[in-house]
Amino acid sequence: MTVFVVLGAVLIAGALLFVVPPLLRRGLRTGETRDAVNVAVYRDQLRELEADLRAGTLAPDQHVKARGEIEARLLADVGKGDALAALLKEQVAAVRKAEPGCLVYRPHRSTKDPDLFIFYEQYKDDAAFDVHRKAPYLAAYRERREKEGLTEGATEVEFFRSLTD
Repeated sequence: MTVFVVLGAVLIAGALLFVVPPLLRRGLRTGETRDAVNVAVYRDQLRELEADLRAGTLAPDQHVKARGEIEARLLADVGKGDALAALLKEQVAAVRKAEPGCLVYRPHRSTKDPDLFIFYEQYKDDAAFDVHRKAPYLAAYRERREKEGLTEGATEVEFFRSLTD
């Protein structure tokens, strides 16, 4: 029985040696901001789109449309959905006023979970997305959202390709 317990402890310790160090290293990365990661994902998606266009699996008009479609998910901190909704409406007004290259910038609120929001965004081209990404009012929005503790966890950003016009 003692041999079994010792062997089990050794196996668990060995497994932890493989699992824990990568998790700790991941938490120590300070050089990558959320924006930098989002831009890297966006650029990977663009490379994928270019490859699909060259391969002929994506028509040129679909390629143009697909380059600008983005969805972002936000989860409000518990009970702060109304405050986040108000801030999102302010942000929409700022984007619509200042970004002619932003074709669609529309937040949606879940009917099942009032603290869950999804943004649908569509941009004319890469330059329009860069204008949006670097806008001072977007930085101010993020700062205010964090300062007021309006969201829980990271904002999830996904890029999509349109299947139709």
